[in-house]
Amino acid sequence: MLELLHIALYQWNPHAAPLFLCAALMIGLGIFTSWRTSFNLVGRRFLYIACAVIVWLIGTAMGYLSRTPEIAVMWFRIDNFGVAFISPTVYAFSLAILGRPKTRRTAMLFLLATVMGLWTIRTNHIMVTAIRHSWGYYPTRDIRSLP
Repeated sequence: MLELLHIALYQWNPHAAPLFLCAALMIGLGIFTSWRTSFNLVGRRFLYIACAVIVWLIGTAMGYLSRTPEIAVMWFRIDNFGVAFISPTVYAFSLAILGRPKTRRTAMLFLLATVMGLWTIRTNHIMVTAIRHSWGYYPTRDIRSLP
């Protein structure tokens, strides 16, 4: 995993800049909202949404910056790990706003998201390779990735 951090594996791509900007704004919004609500349940759950979105945005941006398809695929797998958590975090946030946090159901959704996210990172069943486009690499799927 540390091999992903070598600067030589990346090149500047202006299409990644808006994603980094959105990620920075999202973490700022998540921290600010949580702080303003004194880190109560609603604020913390909003911060969880922000974290999932940040993983998604940074994974995609780093995939765009990658010089090789192998590195891009690894970042897109991390991106999909974050995407797996967006729905459970939005559900948990909605329940917190409604004042009806269902801990067991929420925990099961987070467990399912973890399993799906790890499955995406560890296998080739979801993401096969990345193809170079004008904006950078983008993941592809084929018949093997279908359930």
